[in-house]
Amino acid sequence: MLDPAELREKFLHCALEYIGAPYHRRQHGPESPFHNRKIFLDCCGLIRRICHDLKKELGFIIGPWNQGYQFDTLPVRYISIRQLEPGDLIFVSGKYVKPNAKKQAHNMVHVEIWLGEGVKTIGARWKKSVVEIHETYEYVSRSYTNMRYHFCSIDTWLKGVCESVCIVHPWTRRVYSARPHSSRNKIQSQRNFRSIRKNSNKENEKVQINH
Repeated sequence: MLDPAELREKFLHCALEYIGAPYHRRQHGPESPFHNRKIFLDCCGLIRRICHDLKKELGFIIGPWNQGYQFDTLPVRYISIRQLEPGDLIFVSGKYVKPNAKKQAHNMVHVEIWLGEGVKTIGARWKKSVVEIHETYEYVSRSYTNMRYHFCSIDTWLKGVCESVCIVHPWTRRVYSARPHSSRNKIQSQRNFRSIRKNSNKENEKVQINH
């Protein structure tokens, strides 16, 4: 089994393999040069695809929901990009310009992966474009305003835990495991998660004190 550092490196390498994959299929009609591609990935679709590719190594099967759900499963959060490690996620919350747009959990509208090089990220940012490397995680959108960036560690995923910690937005299922679904495994997963969250809260307290 890979240790967290090796798995983190593999997570990032897997992301890079999807560079060039076009955004969601509905954004690429017959007139698009990407229309006949086999793989289409929007922002959260890229993250979900990576997790599915690495499900044996990670030890869980990630849920089918979007970036709001993914945010809910990553309780270790930072106040600065300087605290991230390569492969960690940067979520974007915002308010949709169109009044009839579907409201997202926590107003999370986007997610990208930090490359570990300055402020560069990889992600599917633009609807008519592809998965690509962006020079900076900061950008201006015509679809939403009041943008805020949220820096999240994937450490819990790398330790085999993918559970929602949100009580405001309950998802249908809370635990996803590629291992046999036994009561013992579920109980152990929950114990591991509580331990990780307790430690991460302590670390976050230290970060806030230091800043």
